[in-house]
Amino acid sequence: LRRKVSRPLAYAFGLFSIAFVAMGYELVEWIYAVTSDPTAGAAFLGSQGDIWDAQKDMLMDTLGALAMIPLYILVRGDRDIPISLEK
Repeated sequence: LRRKVSRPLAYAFGLFSIAFVAMGYELVEWIYAVTSDPTAGAAFLGSQGDIWDAQKDMLMDTLGALAMIPLYILVRGDRDIPISLEK
């Protein structure tokens, strides 16, 4: 028994997975910085005075994943994306 996932759904899942992992990493990093030493939080994070550092990191991760979708389509665009439901 095999099903095929629609290509846009598979691409969106990959994109959102990367964005979610980036968000999770930034949250864990922030929580650690706040709980370990709140006064040295910015120094630990390495943001170098940039208050938007975490958002920029997440944006770059997401843009990187977005840039890979056309490359993936060019390299493997003619192949199906099978999902096996067999146990």
